[in-house]
Parts: sequence; C-alpha cells; structure tokens
Amino acid sequence: MGLLSFLVEKEEPKGLLEAVAQAPTYDFLGNWQKHYNTVQPMTDRIRDAVKNIPVPPDAEGPIDVAVEIFGGDMGYPAWRLRRDLENIGKVESDYKHEVAFNDGPERSFWQVHPDTAKDALENASALFGQKFEDHFGKRYGGYEGLKKKSWKELQQLLLDDRELAAAFAATKVVRTFED
Repeated sequence: MGLLSFLVEKEEPKGLLEAVAQAPTYDFLGNWQKHYNTVQPMTDRIRDAVKNIPVPPDAEGPIDVAVEIFGGDMGYPAWRLRRDLENIGKVESDYKHEVAFNDGPERSFWQVHPDTAKDALENASALFGQKFEDHFGKRYGGYEGLKKKSWKELQQLLLDDRELAAAFAATKVVRTFED
C-alpha cells in the first residue's frame, strides 16, 4: 500500500474507529498513475482532488450504469469500481472538461482515449456480456455495433454519451488496476 491509500466503507459503520477497522484500503492514485494516466505528473492538486471535488449529478448516473454492468467482473469489487470511477473523473477533468487540453483525443469526464475503447472492444470481448447488450444494444448495436465504429466515431461517442464513456473507463479499470 502506498502512502496515498484511501479508506472505503462497505457498510455503514457505527463509529469512526469501527469504520477504520472495517474499511478495506487500496492505492487509487498509484493505480491511476501506473495504469490510467499517461502524461500528468503527481501533484498536490491531484492528491487534493480525490478528497475535495464532489461528483456532480450528471456523472453519478453514468457511473451507476458502468458499475451495474462491470462491477464484479474479473473479480473487481463493485464498491471499488464506483470509487475509482468517481476519483478518475476528479483527477482527469475536475468534472469540468470533457475535451482533453490542447484538443488531445481523450473525451468525457473520465478522459477516455479512443484507443482505450478500441482496445477493450478488440481484446476484452468477454467483458461485454448481456448487461452491456441490454444497456447499449438498441443505441449502438451493442458490442458488435461498437466494434465496427471507427476511431473518430468512438471519439465522438465518448464525448456525446457519458454512460458509454464511463463504461469504457470501467473496462480500463477492471482490466488493469491492482489490489
């Protein structure tokens, strides 16, 4: 565990000491720096973001969808996926910027790169099961329809559809983040 491990409650504790004793810990920032972030150095602003920036209502629904679809996949706990997606939005965009700085290719609160979406579609087909099909089937033809999209089309969808963007951010987390 790194110095920046965060406590996460599974259930409502009766008191602070009980919460500390029961709460699992994990190193979000270490995982983010190693597996998700590609260019940003670790700064005090990033460390503070995971503590201070609230998740806005327009991001909560998409996070709910992503956790419903991918929570528990590959043994990745739903509670942790939720917290990771919340924190990724905080450090990647402050929940303000949905187009990457300097017009980089990343899109959404979670700054998902179209290559990340393409990679998941090409190399993690097992993740795109019935829950994914139920949610995105009519919209995009599900997994098969999205797999046919070009890089540019995926980039636009990541900007236009926060639920889809959160889902692709979740695939990255589930596939790469460590305990």
